[in-house]
Amino acid sequence: MSSYTHRGYEHRNGGYGRRRRKSVSLRRRRKGGGYLKILLAVLGTVLAVGLVVVFFKYLKPFVDSFSALGGDSDTDIAALDTADMPTGSFDSVDGDVYVSDGSGYLVFNGIDRTAGNYSAVINSVMSNISADVDVYNMVVPTAYEIKLDPRLRDSAYTERDNLDRIASGLMNRIINVDVYDTLYNNRDDYIYFHTEDSWTAMGAYYAFKDFVSFVDTPDFPTEKVFPLEEMVSLKGMIKGYAGSLIDRTTSNLQPNGNKELAANLDTVEFYKLPVNYTCYSVDDSTGEEKETELYSFDTSPENAMDVFPGYSSSHLRIINHDAYDSDERLLIVKDSYGDLISGYMVSGYNQVHIIDVNGYNGNVSSYIREYDITQVLFVSSITNANNSLYCQRLRDLFDGTLAGD
Repeated sequence: MSSYTHRGYEHRNGGYGRRRRKSVSLRRRRKGGGYLKILLAVLGTVLAVGLVVVFFKYLKPFVDSFSALGGDSDTDIAALDTADMPTGSFDSVDGDVYVSDGSGYLVFNGIDRTAGNYSAVINSVMSNISADVDVYNMVVPTAYEIKLDPRLRDSAYTERDNLDRIASGLMNRIINVDVYDTLYNNRDDYIYFHTEDSWTAMGAYYAFKDFVSFVDTPDFPTEKVFPLEEMVSLKGMIKGYAGSLIDRTTSNLQPNGNKELAANLDTVEFYKLPVNYTCYSVDDSTGEEKETELYSFDTSPENAMDVFPGYSSSHLRIINHDAYDSDERLLIVKDSYGDLISGYMVSGYNQVHIIDVNGYNGNVSSYIREYDITQVLFVSSITNANNSLYCQRLRDLFDGTLAGD
């Protein structure tokens, strides 16, 4: 028996005709099988990609969150009470806003390095502040850490970790006011806005009480710390506030923006304390001082945050006319979080000066000497504390760079 190959087909004993037809038929079957294999391969690839997408979008947050809680292969998953599991559209991401149960959150991205940078900046400005001046530091955690269920957060590195890193890097002279536990213990109260990346006046009030506990009693009269039940009678409110988080969603171009946030608009509450004071708004470019109200009451729901001191002015000076023994003069160097806590300070100081990090362009070190400031309080959100540009501007405020010194 002999065999040979001709044009890709095998022929035996010269029987070419029928065998050739059989070979052609076999080739067609094989050709059809090849297309089927390609189709199956494509479908398999699509299915695999789909499973990967489903995992990272829906399953991975729970896997990561479970791991962050210390979960391992020996953990009894049944021990996790289903009543404690989050409810609502907790997996909804709209633009760069994480939406859960009608509230918006910005994901925290700080790390040890950026926390250390903030501490280094605060330490560096000490060289420009007299040793006779008491210095306090308050970095405020966000709603992402305090309000959002930890199983829904996307990182095992928490704001608590970051705050500890900041505190450990500060010089001993700087008194760190840690408000984390106070805010967390009152997380069921209305201490953060639903649609604004900020704490509320109630959240700031809890932090204010913490601050007073760090200050010597003679420096801040205890009778000037108004109890919560009395605060209620001093409260004003502006309803229907649609905060800036709605503008940061991709659906903000739709009517009323993100539907969940639009259905849960905020009420901006404020507290007008019974203090006899005069407040001046300072134009730093001209040096002109204009008498104004500490709280702005002619405010529409669209601009409700303007009610707080500092939102409409980057530099305020408040003189307290009430008679008491303290001659302490407080300077608050702050971002927008500081606006909501500043008003509470007026009752316990002879003077309160408020400077906004992003709006003031003078030399803060010279300012402290000129106005005989006795205490300095830095108030920043943890987001800004981990922002290198914010930290650089804070440094520039004290070394005279912004003032051209």
